[in-house]
Amino acid sequence: GMVANDLALTEKALVQISNANGHGDVEQALFLLREIMQRPSLSPEIFDLEWQTGLETFFNVLPESPNDEETFVLILDTLMMAINHLKLFDDASDYKLYQWLHSMITDNKQTVWKLFKQRCQDYNKAEIYDHLLPSLLRFVSSSVLLIAFFSQSVSLGHVIQILSNTLDQDNQAEVYQLSSLKLILDCLVNAMVAAHELEATSVSQCLITVLLRNLTAIALSFSSQSYKSKGRSIIQSCSKLIN
Repeated sequence: GMVANDLALTEKALVQISNANGHGDVEQALFLLREIMQRPSLSPEIFDLEWQTGLETFFNVLPESPNDEETFVLILDTLMMAINHLKLFDDASDYKLYQWLHSMITDNKQTVWKLFKQRCQDYNKAEIYDHLLPSLLRFVSSSVLLIAFFSQSVSLGHVIQILSNTLDQDNQAEVYQLSSLKLILDCLVNAMVAAHELEATSVSQCLITVLLRNLTAIALSFSSQSYKSKGRSIIQSCSKLIN
């Protein structure tokens, strides 16, 4: 029936990604995966298939071209759809996809953290809008919350470190990429909540210092009309960190 069909199609898509000859093959398979996940009677068993085998290669290399980046963004978006399903299952942590996400997110030696660090550090370059960074930040945000929900202790020091260092950079005379800044703050809030570190006074103190240092830059950027609403949402993120 439908369940067997969903499983067979998901498996087919994951194998197609493993054996892909180019970006087109991968994108076609991702499209199929997203289509399956939009079905109302989705079988949870699809999340117990070999997602890792199909997708982990993309997390182990740095994208080298705009096409690589575009494909990686689609992979992250597809995984975020999967996370939205997984978080509704009481037994999410029994599924292979959850276990892979857990091991990848908590392992600071994964190549993806190099990419994450590099993109976070460059977020405020006026001339470049980085399409990959927002997807990376959303993916990390949703992954850490998923993992925290089903695991008692989560080691996320590496994530918190990268995000804190990003906010701690001194070269921010003005904030150009406010939407990325908001996502960085949201991701930091989520990682700290997930690691149960939001109560730790030292971390909060360190963050308040960082935010105060950034405030002049942020205030300058907000003075222009178009940034007012973005400004409000960033201030909300900040107040979550401080309260």
